[in-house]
Amino acid sequence: MIEGQDGLAIRQRIEGTHGGVFLGLEPTGRRIAWDNGHSCMGSRGMAQPAVAWFEVTGKDGPKLQQFYSRVFGWQVQDAGDGSGYGLVQAAEKGIGGGIGAAQDGSPGQVTFYVEVDDPSAYLKKVAEHGGTTIVPPTEIPQFGLTFAFFADPEGHLVGLSKGAVQ
Repeated sequence: MIEGQDGLAIRQRIEGTHGGVFLGLEPTGRRIAWDNGHSCMGSRGMAQPAVAWFEVTGKDGPKLQQFYSRVFGWQVQDAGDGSGYGLVQAAEKGIGGGIGAAQDGSPGQVTFYVEVDDPSAYLKKVAEHGGTTIVPPTEIPQFGLTFAFFADPEGHLVGLSKGAVQ
């Protein structure tokens, strides 16, 4: 395990055909994961922000993993940290993601992460349009990654990332 900035713990890197998938924990204990090798753009410059990661959580993580595996044929790989969280590698024209139990026993949620060039600037836009910052930009320098979370006006949690898409 690698201790990142602001107490973020990097639990594991899982190698895949598109580089590596990383699984970590925020200081609050919430799991995060990102695909640090899958290229959607071919360059660091972004004309338009792209969705870079998804996460599905619920009361029964293994059942959700089995459901998505059977419906879409996704190979769900155990994260290896004892949490039961499963990682889904990015398909050729898709994004990677994670599926597991909600940590707080809640019904769970579906979250997606949007790759942007400046998370702080996007959080300002979020506030201007009625959203709320949940987690401010948090850097993990050893991976060149910055992430943040906001809630839209109806309370849906959305992640922002910079450096997840290489």
